[in-house]
Amino acid sequence: MSSENLERKLTAIFYADVAGYSRLMGQDEAGTHRILRDYLDFMAVEIERRGGRIVHYAGDAVLADFGSVIAAFEAAVAIQRELRERNDALPEEGRLEFRIGLNLGEVIVDRNDIYGDGVNVAARLESLADPGGICISATVHDQIVGSVETGFEDMGAQSVKNIERPVSCYRVLLGADAPRRRPKRTGGKPKAKVFAAVVALLLIVGGGIAWWTMAPKLETASPDRMALPLPDKPSIAVLPFANLSQEAKDDYFVDGMTDDLITDLSNISGLFVIARNSVFTYKGRAVKVQEVAEDLGVRYVLEGSVRKASGQVRINAQLIDALNGTHVWAARFDRPLDDIFKLQDEVVGEIVSALAVELSPRDHALAVGSEARPNMEAYEFLLRGLELRSRFNWNDFIEARAMFLKALEHDRDYARAEIELGNLYYEAWRIWGEDQRTNLRETITYAERAAALDPRSARPHVLLALAHKFLGEHEVAEREARRALDLEPTDATSLAGLADYLRLSGNPERSIELMRQAMRRDPYFPAFYLAWLGHAYFMTGQYAEAIVALRRGVERDASYVPFHLFLAATYAANGMETEAKQAAAQVLGLVPGFTLSGYAGFIGHRHRMDLERDLAALRKAGLPE
Repeated sequence: MSSENLERKLTAIFYADVAGYSRLMGQDEAGTHRILRDYLDFMAVEIERRGGRIVHYAGDAVLADFGSVIAAFEAAVAIQRELRERNDALPEEGRLEFRIGLNLGEVIVDRNDIYGDGVNVAARLESLADPGGICISATVHDQIVGSVETGFEDMGAQSVKNIERPVSCYRVLLGADAPRRRPKRTGGKPKAKVFAAVVALLLIVGGGIAWWTMAPKLETASPDRMALPLPDKPSIAVLPFANLSQEAKDDYFVDGMTDDLITDLSNISGLFVIARNSVFTYKGRAVKVQEVAEDLGVRYVLEGSVRKASGQVRINAQLIDALNGTHVWAARFDRPLDDIFKLQDEVVGEIVSALAVELSPRDHALAVGSEARPNMEAYEFLLRGLELRSRFNWNDFIEARAMFLKALEHDRDYARAEIELGNLYYEAWRIWGEDQRTNLRETITYAERAAALDPRSARPHVLLALAHKFLGEHEVAEREARRALDLEPTDATSLAGLADYLRLSGNPERSIELMRQAMRRDPYFPAFYLAWLGHAYFMTGQYAEAIVALRRGVERDASYVPFHLFLAATYAANGMETEAKQAAAQVLGLVPGFTLSGYAGFIGHRHRMDLERDLAALRKAGLPE
């Protein structure tokens, strides 16, 4: 395989190994192996539930990778604390203590394995960790410091085997309590285990009693402490429901139900609903309702649990008013699995009623689920596809596409499967670099089918506007964008997509407005939103605002080229020559072959004057033709 064809990615690398494993095996081979097997099973669950992937096992060693540094760190800490408790119950001479090393670096991906210096560094960090401890690279430390409440001890630069340069690293100080991430205002998924356990106990004891009337009043949130101002309509965050099924593999089903509730509630114009991306940052963590409300700027929080077994499904849910610490509504639903869609409609209806939201005729049609529902087989394949797509790597991306196609095999009129396939083909070009024209034509095919099957949804029209625009079919693109706006998109993804379209179609002012709406509905929005926003500010001559947005982007992801690119243009246009050249140097450092002609062919401006504005500023910053 040539170097040009190697797949590379930036990832958080987790490496764990047992301290003194050979000695332990010499003392008690069978007993040690039995404990090791149990510990490795537990580690696999903790890694996968936080979005990680086991790359391979090597005897007593585990190599895993994560798309999120925070998720990797939280998995490492949770593992060490749980294993510490398990070891406390064992004789001292029989305890298995893992060392864990964490690194952030670029790796080569080949046949589902990962290779490279980043992996080697993680292995060397593991060797520097104490038994039962964690050692992290300075790169990991810089990404998470301030976002977790765990302490660190600077170990300085360490010389390690087979690594030419010294490795700067930190020892993680593991206290008695699990680390609680208080997310930054920029952007994993909680399971409210305590709540679920209490629900189960009360249901056993009280049967059909309205248990929430017995619950103590909760701590209250304060509008003064909220990171964002409260909207002028009832605002709600739907936390990921806890999976109480016996099978951890049912996570995809429970997460899909949560996603459906968010989507259905978002369709109601009288509600302000936080996007999936932001609420799923809480999955797997015990959080307080008032903390969630203050972080996301909402008044109400919905949380609950799902148990799926033997063709039945049970949902427990409660809606909490975070401002006064009271339970607004709570209920338990027991239904056959085939009634899952009616059950979801019932939950949405109960919430709307509890909040006294007045529905418009359009809202009512959406809220009661008048859209044709798929059969269960199609729904299961769709949910599996969404879970695979969320892992954000190419192999899972391809498998997700197969799952969506299977959903359509079981239900040819499934609009959601059509739009998700359209999204995948669009991302295959824009994110993964596959052939543009081929993938955009497939995008249009699936988006048109979705629009015909669900004429009330704005999502297909947003996708059609973008696909036609990048194919140069601007009149069709404009018609689709107007249609999307007429349908009043309320979800953050559609708002951001329209903002992207408008930015590149000559209306950056409206783009800024829609992007800010998207960011408010998704407070932990993807970092690239800041690149689109910063570029739109640049296009309108609001250079100070552009610099603020783009610098925020660099703080979140310094490897994302558009931040440096648009900063170079903005600095140059604002007369900040030194800063412009520094930003241009960052671009060339990340993309040595960057040229202005290549930029012109990729950016996708509809109007020549907008492209010339970009090129003039980038040229002034010193970027090559």
